[in-house]
Formats: sequence, C-alpha cells, structure tokens
Amino acid sequence: MRIKDIVDKKTDVYIFEVVKEKSDNPLDWKIKPRYEKLIPDTEAHCILRAKMIDSDKNVSDCFINLSLPERIVDYVIYQTNNGLKYNEFYELTDKDVIPAIASEAFGVYELYYSKNNPEIGISILKDGLGSSKEPTAIAEDLGYILRDENRSIESIQAFLISLCSEPSSEFVNSEIKPLFESAQENNFSEYSSFKPVETKFKKGLSLTLKPENSVYGEPTSFIPSNSTVVIDRKMAYLITEYLKVEFPQKEIEFLLNNEMIFVDCGANFEKVICPFCESQLEMEYWQKCMDSAYETNFEDLSFKTNCCDKTTDLDSLQYIGNSGFAKSIISVYSADLEKDDESRVLENLKDLSDIEFKVIYAHY
Repeated sequence: MRIKDIVDKKTDVYIFEVVKEKSDNPLDWKIKPRYEKLIPDTEAHCILRAKMIDSDKNVSDCFINLSLPERIVDYVIYQTNNGLKYNEFYELTDKDVIPAIASEAFGVYELYYSKNNPEIGISILKDGLGSSKEPTAIAEDLGYILRDENRSIESIQAFLISLCSEPSSEFVNSEIKPLFESAQENNFSEYSSFKPVETKFKKGLSLTLKPENSVYGEPTSFIPSNSTVVIDRKMAYLITEYLKVEFPQKEIEFLLNNEMIFVDCGANFEKVICPFCESQLEMEYWQKCMDSAYETNFEDLSFKTNCCDKTTDLDSLQYIGNSGFAKSIISVYSADLEKDDESRVLENLKDLSDIEFKVIYAHY
C-alpha cells in the first residue's frame, strides 16, 4: 500500500506506518494502517492525515510524514489537478498544515497552531483531550496555543489538566501564574467555566464552587503549614481553579479569614504530643491553653508545657490526627483523596503558590 491507494478513501484510519522507504520520495514509500485514534508516544515513522489551511481559511485534506516520538515533519503530500504532489514542510509558507488528530507524544506546540485559523487546531486538540487516557502532551499543546491567542482562562484550564496528569512538563507552572495575573487584570471577564461564588462576611471572604452533581460529605482541608501565611484573593482563585481540575464534581470552599481559627479533624483526633520531650499532653491542660488562646482570637498561641516546662505555641504541637491553625482554609468535600495522591497534590499546591501546605482529614 502506498499513499496513492488511500488518498481518496474516506476512512477512520488516520495513521499509516512506513514499512519500507525505497527513496526520499514519500509517494514511493510502502505503508500499512495503524488503528490508533491519537498519535502514540512511541518510536515510529508514519504517514498521517492532516489539514491544510490557506490564508482565506479554506481547509483541505492532505498528508504529512511524522517521525516519533520527536514529532518531526519533513513532507506534506497533497492532491492537485495533476495528481499527488509533495513539498518539504518548510516550503509551504502561505499555508498552515497541522495533524488531523491529537498527539500523546510531546513536541513543539506549533505543530497544531494554524495562524490562518487557530480554531482548527484547538478543536482537534480538544477532541483528543476528551478521549485520551494520557492527556499531558495534548493539554500542553492546547494550553500554549490558547495562551498565544490571549485566551488566558482557557489556557490555564488546559495547563492545569497537564499539571494533574503524569508526567507533566517542568515549564507548565511558570506559564500558569502570569496567565492568571492577566486574567485578574481583566477581572476574569473571559471566565468561560463555572466560576466560584464570592461571599463576604464579617471576618473575611469565602469562595465556593458547588457543581450540580456534587454530594456534601466530610471535608478534606488544606491549610498553610505556617499558620501566619495569608493567601490573597488572586491566589485563592488560582488554587480553586487547580482543585476544580483535581477534584471534578466536588464541592470546594475557600475561606479567607481575617482571624485565626483552629482546623480540627473531628473524630480522627487522638492526642497531642510535646515537640520537646515527645510526651503526650494532658487533654485537660491542652484544652485550658486552647481556651486562653481563644480569648485572644488565637492571635497569641504561646504557652508553657506542663511536661517539660518549656515555652512553645499551640501550632508547634504535634497533633494526632493532623490539625492546625490557619487564616486560609481550603475544604474539598467528599474528596476521596488517596494517600498515594496526597504528596502530588501538596507538591502541586506548593508549585502554584510557593506555600507549603498540610492536609487535614476530618471525620464527624
């Protein structure tokens, strides 16, 4: 089978593996069909169905050769009135050529970026994103194109899908923050997805995401490891957007308090350990210290241990199960966070915000 044998056939086969190259002329190459619906992240040399877009936004079918996993294109093969013709990829300066299906292999995003009609590549990538089990590369390609098209929020959402997948590129985090700053400057005017509901109250502000199908359950809370850290509204939006991707269809609440509060783990609470002598504090004494701190709205957490007579603060104690003090609290309800995923989520939160977080699993 050669390209001339498939050029007029309207099939759902998009990839053809090159099995024999007789010359540098791609029309002479022998090929065989592959039945993937996405370009695989593997080593191969293929002929691929593609789209050619001219400056008037007219779209026609064509073919390209693609060397994997690097995603290198040498030739464009297309139909003319005089039959099949091929050019080297760089020679078609007035036309854009992009693959007709998305790629799970990493490469330069410009492979899918048609300046003549960007929406063609965006649509191809969105289709691939919906069907891929390994969407990292597809999400990155989409994120970069949407970035260049000044569609900041959509770009962030694509990059966050990449961030939540494995393995994610090291450059993704550096793209997200400036994009969010741009969206903030425009007051999130292009927000095309479910936006958090803001509620102001006496002691601060809350951002709440409550999807239609969400089920209220017990909270998994994320708080800064350093209780004095205060998260601003802009960063709260970015973190909420990330968690929306990480925990789809889950209710998310972000509290930005003016006052410190104690975030407990409910029935998971077992005991409190002294950071110096590692003795277990008497609950009655700990509660007395908590009551004293409460009188100051938890602004003064200092106290003296009764086990080794040393000055410390309530937030420096070791809580079994995990608890802590914070002014910024993120709660995801019915999160079902697996232990294996906990470290990844905490690492992503740190990368996004430059803040160390800890997680509190509550049971009431």
